[in-house]
Amino acid sequence: MNATVSNTTVSNVTDTGARFLSESGVFNRQLHGLLNHVPEEPFVIPEEWHMYLAVAIGFVGAFAAAIGMATIMLPSSVSTIQQFRCGAIPSLHDKEGFQKYRGALDDTTLMFGCTLWGSLIGPALTYVVLASIVILTLWSLTTQMVQGFIANLVAICITLGIK
Repeated sequence: MNATVSNTTVSNVTDTGARFLSESGVFNRQLHGLLNHVPEEPFVIPEEWHMYLAVAIGFVGAFAAAIGMATIMLPSSVSTIQQFRCGAIPSLHDKEGFQKYRGALDDTTLMFGCTLWGSLIGPALTYVVLASIVILTLWSLTTQMVQGFIANLVAICITLGIK
């Protein structure tokens, strides 16, 4: 087998690709716009303070999410338990309600898992989302793209708010 490629084949492929890019004007303009904003260095590592700021904002957001979830879940579960104990929610003494609750006894065990995993995953997901947004906003490779996205998002919110 011959593993060499002739120069004419390579130039034909290159000409075909260049012709495609020049014919598709929208794609060409978008690609040209993206390539103009790439720094000279091929890979730019975010600065150290970008990382510290992202971690700090992520932790603050995760802590706020954890506190918010605790202030919602704890009073709700305590209130429901008190209503069961005092009879405001009929359980075993109500013949109609007992038949309704009897069919889904295992559903009550789902609450423990939902409470545990919701309390862990909610703040963790909040941390990841907030830290990612901060990094993408501050990083020199993605700053302009994120600013355009934020401008579009603000415009859509203003339009919907006026409506």
